[in-house]
Amino acid sequence: MDTDRKTSAVEAVNQKKREKYLITDIILLVNYFLSVVTLQRLLFLLSFITYGIGDSITAVYMMEKRGVMYETNPLVRFVYISSGGQGVVAMKVFYASIILFFAWLISRRKNTHWKVNGFLFALIIGSIMVMQANLKTANDTIPQSTASIMFTFLSMEALFVMMGYLIDKPDFAS
Repeated sequence: MDTDRKTSAVEAVNQKKREKYLITDIILLVNYFLSVVTLQRLLFLLSFITYGIGDSITAVYMMEKRGVMYETNPLVRFVYISSGGQGVVAMKVFYASIILFFAWLISRRKNTHWKVNGFLFALIIGSIMVMQANLKTANDTIPQSTASIMFTFLSMEALFVMMGYLIDKPDFAS
């Protein structure tokens, strides 16, 4: 009986040590994550997820549920007819990768940080609007028109990139 108490006491101490190490490990992981992830990296990731993956998956879902003619982009319709949903996703991911690669190249230049952030932010918002329109169409509700989505996206793009230009100007900080 006395041995059982000692064993359970040792196990309790070991459990406390494991909890302490686990908490320390979590804190170290969070600190590492916060030191590596910047706003721009997060925007690149969200752009890829919404524009490359989200838009393509919702478009395929919409075409499978309602028919290929509900897709307004003729290239996407052609790829869906010839290669199916996987072809649409592959094409969209490839296209998004190219766009984000060029945005990354521009971000490497001096005084372009906020211009690129503005571009990425507008791309995220525009992609969310397109995903919403795809889902509304798939569920037989009336979505926002393609023209209004494009106008809103291009307006945001111009506005956010110009704001970024003003912020990135060397004399802005002084």
